[in-house]
Amino acid sequence: MDFSDLDTSLKVTLQNVTLYSNWLYNNRIEIQQASNRSNYITSRIGFVESNKGAIISFLKKTGLVTSTLEVSPLALLVAKEELTYQEICLIHLSKESLFIQGIPKVNLITLLSSFIRENEEDSYDLNKIRNLNLTFQEIDGNKNSNGRTDYILTLLEGTNLFIRQGRAEDGIIALNEKAKPIIDYFAERPIANCDYTLNSANRFDYFCSLEDGVFRIISNELPKEWLELFPHLTLDNIQKIKNTLIPAHMNTSNKSSQIIYYGAPGTGKSYCIKELTKGAEADKRVFRTTFHPDSDYSTFVGCYKPSMESKERLYDKNELISKLSVIKNTGVTYPCHKFAAKYWESLKQLTRDAKKDILSACEFPETMVVEIDKGIVIGEELSHSVDQKQIVYQFVPQAFTNAYVKAYQTTEPVYLVIEEINRGNCAQIFGDLFQLLDRDDAGYSKYPIIADTDLGNHIRERLQSVHIEGIDEVILEGQELVLPSNLYILASMNTSDQSLFPIDSAFKRRWDWKYIPIEDADKGYTIKVNGHEYDWWTFLEAINKEVFELTNSEDKQMGYFFVKRPDGVIDAETLVNKVYFYLWNDVFKDYDLEGQKAFKNEENKAIAFKDFFIGGLNEKLAEQVILNLGLTYTDHPEL
Repeated sequence: MDFSDLDTSLKVTLQNVTLYSNWLYNNRIEIQQASNRSNYITSRIGFVESNKGAIISFLKKTGLVTSTLEVSPLALLVAKEELTYQEICLIHLSKESLFIQGIPKVNLITLLSSFIRENEEDSYDLNKIRNLNLTFQEIDGNKNSNGRTDYILTLLEGTNLFIRQGRAEDGIIALNEKAKPIIDYFAERPIANCDYTLNSANRFDYFCSLEDGVFRIISNELPKEWLELFPHLTLDNIQKIKNTLIPAHMNTSNKSSQIIYYGAPGTGKSYCIKELTKGAEADKRVFRTTFHPDSDYSTFVGCYKPSMESKERLYDKNELISKLSVIKNTGVTYPCHKFAAKYWESLKQLTRDAKKDILSACEFPETMVVEIDKGIVIGEELSHSVDQKQIVYQFVPQAFTNAYVKAYQTTEPVYLVIEEINRGNCAQIFGDLFQLLDRDDAGYSKYPIIADTDLGNHIRERLQSVHIEGIDEVILEGQELVLPSNLYILASMNTSDQSLFPIDSAFKRRWDWKYIPIEDADKGYTIKVNGHEYDWWTFLEAINKEVFELTNSEDKQMGYFFVKRPDGVIDAETLVNKVYFYLWNDVFKDYDLEGQKAFKNEENKAIAFKDFFIGGLNEKLAEQVILNLGLTYTDHPEL
């Protein structure tokens, strides 16, 4: 698409947001690669010199480009007709806040809806609302800005909820006949104050704050008029919008510290986490654990356990410094002597200068190297008279502690990955660590907690040689626990699981949530049964529709990778024993079998799962399930 003549055919107006989105989307690669994106955009669009600033300002204000002038995913949604102009206007309005009667950040759409509901009239003069101190001057801070008034009216009119009457400066609007139920819906569900203003320079950032505005109140109880005017702003579709906008919004400086990836089985939740952390995996900055009903604080954080200690364990110089420091702090007599006798094998590998470095680091005189050498001799002699291995009790750290320590040892991102987070009792597993999940703007825990003695000693030992400017020594010494800003906690949650331990709302609030939708992965998987081949994705679309109609929920639906096959072929054995067994056991057996159409035979009679195995695996019956869903085979190989 060539919009080189946009200076005459297209104005800088909200009404033309769709055309701009199309142009941006079709030129996104060139814009990304341009050395000066602002010049590229303005020169290609063709605006005269005086209007160049206006177009850039407009694109940022509408959220079609980011603050760095990259084409935003919002433009992609509009270009693909997955979000309409009137829906964008509604999102804008529902996120607007202002000062009113000295109270900051009152939500605009909530206030307007409440006023209109209480004052049913043929038209509304916004001057009357000024009696509530809702003035365009207050919104904008400019007492003489009719342009701002026009912008607000354009948003109101753009939603199709209102009809502008007269001139912009008159400020008069009428209610669309379809709007009354929607206005009532907004009035009954006040939107909490949003921390945004109409002067926001980068609207894409604010569009990505998807827990604010209209996103907060979308439910299953939307009036039919809503579905007509805002077809994409529904509970079923809102996650798709979120998933499109959030990834590009995240970067290393502002990405969420804690995210739960959730969705139906087989959608690729773990894969998303793996892709996000693959760069850190090679550097051993990823720590994984899986929650289950027996998980507790000790399996997540660590505890004292009996273990076999080998005299062959070798420590490097930094570790030996930590070991000597711990022994010194216990106040024992002859600390250097006893230290050398215990760690003689490791010390024997070091040069004399390295031993002196260890002594200096622990504030011992270098002349004590003689005591170190004596201790090495004693330790070696003792080792010949006892077993090389012995049972000792020591603190054994688990995933959380290992990730916590690593994060303080590096400035690079460190990831703690929790698989199947809803299969464990999160309150029991996290314990008082729960308080650490509240992060400040810099990414650190807002509220430190006191570490128990065993955990604190382990952290102090591991961080003995770590010094970070601005970090309180009580943290590095293990007395207090504070999550550092470079520690990210990523979790997966399978919504189909019948969780033994529901996650409480207080815990949920401390996480950001990312829905992984069921989508065609375009891998070309096929089902091969009874001599016929069927497209796997077509089957999933059909069976998932059946599951939704039966359960009125997406939780039990299947994702593309519910079954994984290197060759892309799902045979009858896998189809029945994995796919059908899941569907039967977790979905269909709990509902009226006569009311469903999948699990029926040729006579349209409901079947039981055991029927698939009468006389061996019955591939004909297995295929009948597919045929009941209205599918046709894609290939007919020779039998």
